[in-house]
Parts: sequence; structure tokens; C-alpha cells
Amino acid sequence: MRRSAALPPPITALTGSCKARCSSERALAGLQLCSTAASKVHRLRVAEDGILRQNGIMKRGIRQFSVAAASELIAAPMGPGIAARSVLWRLTVVALLVQAVCASSRLPLQVAEQLRGRQDPVRKLLQTAASVPPSTDGTAPIGIPAPSSGFCASAMYPTTCTIPGTATPYCCPAGYSCFPGSGYACYKQSPDGSFPSQPSNFGCGAIIEIGLDTIQELFMSGQLTSRALVECYLKRIADYDSIATFAGMAPYAINSVLEIDPDVLAIAEARDQERMACLPECALSKLHGVPIGLKDNINSDGMNATAGSWNLLGSYHKQAPIVDLLIAAGGIIMAKMGLSEWAFFRAGVEPNAVVSGWSGRGGQVYDPYVRYQPVNITARVSPYPEVPSAIPAGSVFTAVNSPTIVSGSSGGSGAGTATNMVAVTVGSETGGSVLLPARNNGIVGFRPTVGVMSRNGIVPLGATQDTAGPMCRYVADCLYMFDAMAYDDLADPIHSGATPWLPPYTRPAGGYLPYLKKDGLAGKKIAVVPLPATTTGPAVAAYAALPDLLRSRGATVDVLPSNFAFLTLGGNLFNGDFKVDINLYLSQLTWKAGYTVQKSLADMIEYNKKNYELEFQGGVCCRGDPAYANMYQQSWEASQATGDKRDAAYLSARTNSSIIAASISDFFKSNSYDAVASNGNLIGTWARIGFPGLTVPCLGVNAVGLPQGITLHGYPYNEGDLFAIGYDIEQNLCPGGRPKPTYCNSQSC
Repeated sequence: MRRSAALPPPITALTGSCKARCSSERALAGLQLCSTAASKVHRLRVAEDGILRQNGIMKRGIRQFSVAAASELIAAPMGPGIAARSVLWRLTVVALLVQAVCASSRLPLQVAEQLRGRQDPVRKLLQTAASVPPSTDGTAPIGIPAPSSGFCASAMYPTTCTIPGTATPYCCPAGYSCFPGSGYACYKQSPDGSFPSQPSNFGCGAIIEIGLDTIQELFMSGQLTSRALVECYLKRIADYDSIATFAGMAPYAINSVLEIDPDVLAIAEARDQERMACLPECALSKLHGVPIGLKDNINSDGMNATAGSWNLLGSYHKQAPIVDLLIAAGGIIMAKMGLSEWAFFRAGVEPNAVVSGWSGRGGQVYDPYVRYQPVNITARVSPYPEVPSAIPAGSVFTAVNSPTIVSGSSGGSGAGTATNMVAVTVGSETGGSVLLPARNNGIVGFRPTVGVMSRNGIVPLGATQDTAGPMCRYVADCLYMFDAMAYDDLADPIHSGATPWLPPYTRPAGGYLPYLKKDGLAGKKIAVVPLPATTTGPAVAAYAALPDLLRSRGATVDVLPSNFAFLTLGGNLFNGDFKVDINLYLSQLTWKAGYTVQKSLADMIEYNKKNYELEFQGGVCCRGDPAYANMYQQSWEASQATGDKRDAAYLSARTNSSIIAASISDFFKSNSYDAVASNGNLIGTWARIGFPGLTVPCLGVNAVGLPQGITLHGYPYNEGDLFAIGYDIEQNLCPGGRPKPTYCNSQSC
């Protein structure tokens, strides 16, 4: 296993001169920019990838790096190996350029203006630096590195080539010849023997809406390689996702990708060589050679897992078992995705206290359908008068219930999947954080029964309800992901009584792939829950037609009466769970020298107060409005003030959850239902008791323009039935497929 040991220097290496040189009047605005820029260097681990050294930046020294030096480096040709990771290179230059500007103390705008996104000289300089020409080559070569022998003997890759000017051999597919140039270029032989002017590369436009079945077909035919697929995703991230390198080909950047594995191209080449060795008779997983994005609270060797925070940067935890399984299936862990920091559990006890999709380390993730609606603006004051703040008393902030912010907490996984920044992703959910962002981003999201996918190696919110779940553009892709990750981890908290109302789990003998059938609705019995009265737009008519559509596919359907409601009882398990579970997680970490070791929730609370410039300043959201997001920590303090899982209030809430679970289980059993269908209004209820759910984007959009989905709710361990039903719905009842991103960025959205 690779270990994420080669972490960059502490954050103070880049923000130190800002603290020392920026005047007190302008310090917060400067630190805002420096911290954002530094975070990009940290999260991409550029220095450790050798890019700085290859281009002479280390010789100058970071603190002596100047605007003139940045301009020189921008104009200069990039060194060997840099082009393939141009996203990393450009972010490095931007980050160092901002640091240099901050160090010169030329920050003319007041903090409030800076937070509102006004066009001051610093921001213009940022835009200039970020306008380095993007990756305009919309193709990727399809050759594969030769085996260690240096000769290509595979029936599917028989042609041995050499990169000009090097001794590096590579293989071209059958029917292709070597094309002289850089990289693994090949060209398809023409009947008349003429030589083309361009190589026969894979066109990166083909990755839009591509599914795993199609990817595997292209792999097996020699038209696509894992390396080419990764290169295409890297180019798309640089052009459409990264705010620093955004090429302007959409109305706004999504900012869904938080970190990229610096070894991703080498890993992709290894997968290509594995495939080449077995072609044409390969028996590989549907995930083999496929780039995967993980929410930034899932540990994987080679990248950080920080829950979007600065608290956990510099820590290392053993790789999550679900990641081990994805890699064993041949998957390529390519990126970490943005999220609502700490899975929405840090700031605010009162309603509307956080902004969906915001994290201190990653900034704001944006919904690719409707970027922002100015609703639910709430006046707030700083709860920490002793801590310097960018927020004047009574300032307004954008609340979580703004319906068009990305939804959370797996917003980066949802938005990145929806906009084709990666093939598939994994999110996590405690109270709806897979299914809700899947619905708001027009993709498929799946929440398994708690404990079916191991939670070890995932930053916890609460072991009672936590689970990971796949997020994909297609039902089949999520089933392939789930089938790879589902297994009974005897070390999972489920076996120590974390969710006592769930019976033991047994994986089906044949796995879950047999449930992928287009007649999955035949013989099923489904209860349809009435649509909430607040729903408006085209989704209303689509949902009204749902019962008859399900019947047309062979299902028995009961439409529940308008006054029907599942049992609800009070109680909150989050405070008790989080305090105990996060302390256990922190005890399992090792830390790199130079970082602040935090061994308890109390340590983390104190860290944030001491590093308020990183975590308590919010950021700029939406159309430049201040996003006073997860910048405080009232939820943490409430959790710290509780006892543990033996408290009377906690035990009462747990009993109530058990009663709800029994009631819903009886509803399924007494009526012989296979699933309950809703428009998402039951997601929180099912999450509380750890029962499974699947969202399928098949209801168009609401009046605002956000996608609406059918959510299928099940009972413990009937995941296969949910996939069978969902696949039938997707394949036969969703003409036109999922709604495509609209990037609506106007007041009329």
C-alpha cells in the first residue's frame, strides 16, 4: 500500500509572510487569499511531485518568489512531464503569485469588499495568472508503456514504438502504427498506406456522459487506455472545474475537485499494462482502469483525508477497507472531492447555520444546474467576540436552505460526477448526504444499509448512521461500485452494537450483479408516497404519472393517502456519537512533523480558535455574497459538552430510532412491499435508522431548475431489489435520460 507520508510543509510556510507583512487593516483579506492559494499547493502536493524543482522555483525560494518571477515562469515553456499535469503547474504559479502579492502588502480593499468579490488589483492579478492557456488539445494518445522486456508481444498491442529522443518504448494496438511525436502516439493504418498529419488519439469529448460499460468496451477494443482517460479528465478539471485554471467554456467553474493523486498517471499506466497482458481474453472488473473520486473524508494512500478542514492536514490514517476493495477491483483512485466541511457537523446549532458545499480547505462547490438563489438570508453575529473576525456584527450570510447551492455534504462528489470530472465517485451519508446531493445534481446516488460497506477509515460523524455510498451517472455504474465495496467487515462498529436494530448481514452468494436486469419491476410491489405540497414545476406532472408507469412495467403499486405519515420521534444521536467516535478516530492517526497533533475533540476546538484565519472567515459564495459557512463550531462545542453514549438523552434518542425502525420494518412486512417511492422527502427518516435508498434522476426539474429524482427506500439488506427496480425505471421509464447541467447563473434562475 502507498502511504501518504510525503506531505508538504506546514501551512505556515506559505502564509507566514502574509501574517508578518500584511498590515492589520488588510490582514484578513490577505490571509483569505493566501490561505486559499496555499491550500491548492497543499492539496495537490505539487512540491512533492517535483514540479517546483523542475522549473527552478525552489532555487529562488518561496518567500523570495516575485510577481516578475511568476510572469517569467508563466511565459516560459514547461519542463518535461509538466504538460500532462498542467492543472498542477498552473495552480502552483497562481498560489505562489498570490503569496508574493500578499507579502508586498499591496491589498487596497477593505475586508467586506474583498469578501463580496469586488474586482480589486489582487483579484485581477489572480485572473491574469490563471489565464495561462488551458489544455486546448482535446485528445489523448492511446499507446501503452511497453513491458519490462521492452518488446510488445500482446496480440492486441503488437507494435513496438519508441518516443523520439528517448529510449522509452511503448506499444500501439493492432491495426495501428507508431506516430512520431511526444507521448504514446499511434495512428490507425489507412488502406492506401498514406501517413496522416495527426495521430489517431482518443477524443476527450467522448468522456461526456460515458458509462463504465462503454469505457470497458473501448478499453478492450484498443480505442482507449486508462492513461488517456485520466489525461482527458485532468484536462476537463483544468478547463471546467478548477477556479484557478478555468477556461471560461461554461458560465462558472464548479470547484468540485479538492485534490489529485500525483501518481495517477503512473497508476493508470500500470492498469493498462495489466490489461494488455491478458487481452483479448480478459476477465476484469467493470472498475478496472477506471478513475474514481472519493469524498475528502475517506482515507486513501497517496492523498490527504481532511473532511475539508485544516485540522486534519498532516495526519495519516490507514487506508479505508472500501478503498482497498476498489483498488483490488482495478479502480484508479484519482481525486478527492470537495464537501461540506466535517459532513455538515461543525457550525451552528440553530437552523440555517451553514452553507452547503463549503469547506475551509476547498472553498465553495457550486451546483452545475442553478448556481444560487438569494433566499433564507439570516442576520448573525460572531459567537466569539474575542476572536478577530471578517464579519461585522449583524452581517448577513447565505443560509443552507438556499435551494440551489450544491447540497451536501457530498456536494463535490455529486457536482463532479454530474459535470464529468471523473467517471464515478464515492460519497458518505449520515442524514442524507449521498441521496440529497445526488438528486440536486441530477445523478444516481445509493445509500446501503448501515454496515454493509465498511466505515473504518472514514472520518466519522456518528457510527449509528454513517455509511459510504456510490454516486454515478447511471444505475449500473453504482451497482458495479457497490458490488465491489459490499462485504461484512467484522471490525466495523455495526458488530459492536452501533445500530442494534439491524440484523446480521450476509452478502448474496452471487453478489449483486444478477440484480441488473431491465425487467426488475416485474412482480414487485411498491408504495408511492404523496408528493410534498411545496413541490412545483415539471416534476409535479412527472411524479403524478409515476404509479401508472410503474404498473406498465409489471409492478403492483399502492398510492398512499395524502395524510399518510411514517412514525417520527424526537432525539438526536449526533452529539453523543461524534464526541466518542471522533476521539477514537483521532487516536488512530499518526502525524507528520511540523503539524499540530490533535488527539481529541477538545484539541480540535482549540486549534480552530488559534487558526481562525483558516477556518472562521467563511469565503466568497455564489455571486460574490459572503458565504459565512462552517466558520464556527457551535455543534462541536455542544458535542463536547455532552457526556458519552451512556447519557440519558442519547439512550432515549437511540430507543426512539429503534422504535421507528421496527415500525417501518413492520410496514414493509405486513404489506409485502419491496420498496417505497418518494421525491426525496423521506431521506432523513430512512437515514436515521440506517435503511437503504437509491435515487434515480427521472423526474425532470423543479420550478427553480434543479433536477428531481425518484427515491426508492428499502428495508435492511434488500439492496438488490432497489437496484433491480431502479435499473428498470432508468432504462424504460426515463426518456432522454438524466437532465444535463444548465449552469444557470442569472437572477431569473
